[in-house]
Order: sequence, then structure tokens, then C-alpha cells
Amino acid sequence: MYSKFLVLSMALCQPLLARETTANPTALQEAADILSKHRYPLTLIDGKPGDRGGQLMLNRARQAQFVAIGESHYSKQTPQMVAALFEQLHQDGFNYLAIENGRMTTALFDQLLASSDPLAASRNVLSQFYGAYPFYDAVEEFQLLQAVAKVSTANKPLWGLDQEFANSWRYFLHRLATLAKDKEAQAYFEKLQEEAQACALQAARTMNQDLMFFDTRVDQALLAKLREYAERDQHPEMMDIVSELEKSTRIYQAKTAFEQNDSRLALFRENFNYNFKKEMARTGKPPKVLLKMGSMHSGRGRSRLNYYDIGNYLSELAQFYDGRSHHILMLAFVFESDKDIILTEDAPFYSHLLAGAATDKTWMVDFESARKELRQSHLKALGSEATNLLFSYDNLVMVPKLHTAKEIVPLQELITKLGINQ
Repeated sequence: MYSKFLVLSMALCQPLLARETTANPTALQEAADILSKHRYPLTLIDGKPGDRGGQLMLNRARQAQFVAIGESHYSKQTPQMVAALFEQLHQDGFNYLAIENGRMTTALFDQLLASSDPLAASRNVLSQFYGAYPFYDAVEEFQLLQAVAKVSTANKPLWGLDQEFANSWRYFLHRLATLAKDKEAQAYFEKLQEEAQACALQAARTMNQDLMFFDTRVDQALLAKLREYAERDQHPEMMDIVSELEKSTRIYQAKTAFEQNDSRLALFRENFNYNFKKEMARTGKPPKVLLKMGSMHSGRGRSRLNYYDIGNYLSELAQFYDGRSHHILMLAFVFESDKDIILTEDAPFYSHLLAGAATDKTWMVDFESARKELRQSHLKALGSEATNLLFSYDNLVMVPKLHTAKEIVPLQELITKLGINQ
């Protein structure tokens, strides 16, 4: 399922695929030597970040108000590393994980995690509503949510910051129909749910995602009807679902890429602030939060898409409260999919950064310490994209191969069940 998505994700989300420069070779070698000096082995020992690299990274993270982890989605090792970090950081007051999912999807996660068998409950939802939520529809990713729920003392330790993704409509229409007390509203939601299911089947049979319910049926008139019926029932969850679907539709249907991204980042901040202020009011002090998002979102400063994303917002918010943020990027020499993606062949900076490093081991490169030794001539030699990466993130974790996470409900299983001919 993930092969095409992964290729696109890796292409878009790698913070740097630097070009060779005509810089001073002496300065370039000096820069490589400085970076190599701050490169340490990292392993997970008994579920804890170990070796020199792991301990250094953990100690820096302990001092932060916010820790932001930039990832390539659907990898197996990233959620395992995040779970290990969260367990250790919880001892220093970290009680929340902010994720790249919508508020109502995160509320669904809360319900699933409260069940007697969360993974089985998740499988049940995904079997009925395949694609209902991204990222945590993989086993290792969902196990991260379980680990956070087990360790955290918060009633609801997950903060959903993002939009509700387009494929989630079938689930939310089902939820609206389930909650509705008004018979007319219930019938309307059930009718839409049936239409959404028919659209999903047609899209799957024709391999044409443009036939999905969101793309063919959702417009302002439909949203107005949803709100009318939700207001008639006055059920808080129904009102919240409709509100989040309205926000998400505005993002998806924005006229330009700039408007789309700008609206989405505004929603990140809105949702983070909602949870942050709520916890501040409860405890009287700013909460410590670990954030896990795609690598485009999680760094400080301006991203490669020329936006000041949520990672930068957390950096500035931490400073406002006289604290600091810590930013960790997780990448790989190779990303396993249907065909291996060799990152270092197209990224000369990685070859300088990791010169002499064994590619069968995991390394932590301490950018934070290296920045103190790199002079302007070194940064010029490395190039602008490399410099941006060095200042966006404090640590780079480079694993030998990022393995694809396992689907909770394999796509092939669903295809067979539905009798779809490929």
C-alpha cells in the first residue's frame, strides 16, 4: 500500500537533498571533520536510548520545554524510538504527545485506547472504514499511542493538531448517524454514509481516488446541511465533528497551495494553543510536550517550503516562557519500500556528514554542538540547504534502514474481502 506514498513522502519531506557546491574543498573537509567529531553511535538498550549518542540526545531533550521529532511517515523504527524517548522524558514532566491528526480523529484514538484490546478495536474500525485515519493505521505507530497512554498520567495524553483527512468522511458520517436523535437527521447521515461507501468502492475498483466522496460530493451546501442537523440535535460531539469537517474542507478546497498550507499551519497553532492553554489553566505552568510530525513541520526556522511551521512556533513559544525547544530529525541511509531508496547517492552533504560511518549502525549527529564550531566559511562550503538543516534540528538520528511499518488491516486483505479485481 505505502510504496507510492513513501516515494512521494521521501521526496517532499527530506529536509535536504543538497547539490554539490564549488566551495573551498579545504573548508568543506574541515566542516566534515567537525561534524564527524560530533557523531556518536546510538542504540536502544532495554527500550531506552543507549550508547553515547542516545544519552546525549536524551539529556538535551530533558532540558527542553518541547521536543519536536521530524520523521518520514510510516517507518517502523521512528515510533519505537519516540516511545522510548517519551517513557524517559515522562520522568521530567512530559505528559503529552502532539500528532499530525485531527482533533476528532484523536478523540477516536482516545476511545480505542480505552478499550480492553486497543489494537483489535483499531482493526475493527479500519476494517469497516479503511483509511479512516492516516499514520496510526500501522501496527508500530498505533503501539506508540498505546505506550504513551500507558506511561502518561494525563486523562487524554494525545493532542491532535491537524485537519481531518479526506478519507475520514465515511467514519464521521457513521458517527453522526449513530449520535443523531432526530430521525430526519439520522436518515440523512445514513444516506450520506451509504453514498460515501459506494464512492469508496468505485474508487477502489477503478483505482481512481478522484471518485472518493469528498471529491465528488462535499460542497458548502452539504456542509450547511450537516450543521443544520447537528444544531437541531445540539449534541456536543456532533457539533465538534461538523466544525472540524468545515475547517478541514476550507483547507482542502483553498484556491492556492499557499492558502492551503497557510490555513493548515494556522490550524496547527489553534489546536496546540487550545490544549496548551487548557493545561496551563489547570496546573498554572506551561506543559511539556513531545511532538511527532513529518520532517517538513518539525524544525525551527523557515522550512524548505518557505513556511514558519509548528516546529518554529514551539521554538518561539518555549523562548516566551524562558525555556527552549529541542528538535530531532530521524532519517535513514535507506528507506525500505517496494524498492530501496538510497538517500546518500543524491545527497552529497550526507556523504560529508557521515564520512567513514558504518552504514549498518545507527548514528546520532549532534548538530547543536557542531554549530558552535562551524565558521561562516564552513557553512558556505556546505551550502544553504545543509546550513538550514543544521539550524533547524539539534540532533540527526541516522539509521541503517527505515523499515516500512506493518498495516493493521493489509490492503490486500481488504481487496480480497471486497472482491475487487486488480
